[in-house]
Amino acid sequence: MTDYKTPPVVAGGIYRRIYKRGSDGQDLVEHAEMGPVKQLGNGRVRGVLRRFGLPDTLVEEGKEELSQWDLVAIPEKLEDPIRGEARMDEKERLEQENEYLKRRLAQIEGVD
Repeated sequence: MTDYKTPPVVAGGIYRRIYKRGSDGQDLVEHAEMGPVKQLGNGRVRGVLRRFGLPDTLVEEGKEELSQWDLVAIPEKLEDPIRGEARMDEKERLEQENEYLKRRLAQIEGVD
């Protein structure tokens, strides 16, 4: 069993491969996104490579399928979770409402 040099498997990562196709030898560029990933018992990471218009491909670190691809972008880490207004706690809602009322009062007082 041969181990290949491959980029890391990163969930949400963008991968690119460049290959020659046809008799004209024109370089073609293909991009794909890594979907869900899972760490296997042997320590390697396996993931689902998604390409537009083509079936998903199961790839694994150190395997031939992934050796043709380069990792070109990874998702940025969020410092804080994104929360919608529906999840906002009561204190935050009241603080925002208070700020709005202060601004509105200043506008009204400035008019008179």
